[in-house]
Amino acid sequence: MTPIELFWISVNVLGLSLTLWALLDAQRNVNAVRSMNGAIVGVAARGNLFREQIRLVIQVIFVVIGLLAATDARATTLTLPVLLLMAVPVLLVISSLSEARDRRLIGTKSTASVVAERDRRMDRLEYRGQELSAKIDENTRITQQASDNAAAAFNEARKR
Repeated sequence: MTPIELFWISVNVLGLSLTLWALLDAQRNVNAVRSMNGAIVGVAARGNLFREQIRLVIQVIFVVIGLLAATDARATTLTLPVLLLMAVPVLLVISSLSEARDRRLIGTKSTASVVAERDRRMDRLEYRGQELSAKIDENTRITQQASDNAAAAFNEARKR
């Protein structure tokens, strides 16, 4: 195995590992979006998952190419096409890590949005509760006043 083949396999195994991590991250994102019931965000999350699956397959292909080259009796020389092919897995890893960062940012902002909406709804419920409590207090006061007036009228009628 030449140093070029060893480098090729090392870069591709590392790329495969990082892409697998990004794939699992994309799957967690899909699950989180599903729990938030976000239809539009869900489409984007499924697209992210699909892209990571494709990247994983490409990384596997590059690892297999490296292993096949390593088992070939001929020595691999560093030429421009080989160098360009070596850049592909690196670019795939950069792309996967960039999208993983974006997914985290979107997840953080989505969570903040859900929390803010929940807080607005809770504030409205609290306000409505205060309104209802004030109405109940007013109705209780009116009922008590009516009861007191009826008792006074009854007592007045009994005195006669």
